[in-house]
Amino acid sequence: MSFRCRGQALLPEGLTLERIEHAGDLLVAVACSQCPTSICPVCGCRSGQIHGRYERRLGDLPAHGLGVQTRLQVRHFRCRGDNCPRRIFAERLDKEIVQPWGRRSARLQEIVHLVALMLERGEIWLSRWI
Repeated sequence: MSFRCRGQALLPEGLTLERIEHAGDLLVAVACSQCPTSICPVCGCRSGQIHGRYERRLGDLPAHGLGVQTRLQVRHFRCRGDNCPRRIFAERLDKEIVQPWGRRSARLQEIVHLVALMLERGEIWLSRWI
């Protein structure tokens, strides 16, 4: 299957697209944060000293008729605070991108939340789709 799209349009603002991989009926967007520094969640000191990286996999909104998964490269930083008990911390991303420990992008999570509220209020009748 051949397709063309503007890759950056797949991602929430604040992320840089490194590459897009096509795996069957899934688009995998590999991305990282644009910010060169991060703030320690305990003491509030800003650090730019990278300790390591790990990968988060987030479900995201579909695009071009395909499912989208975002593989987010998250960095660990060394805390520069002298009295901070936390020496290593993971960068916190904007809540418009993903909640801490979230498995879905913020925009997908918002849609799931709204659908759940509509189901709770009885505004969606599942019998139509069953």
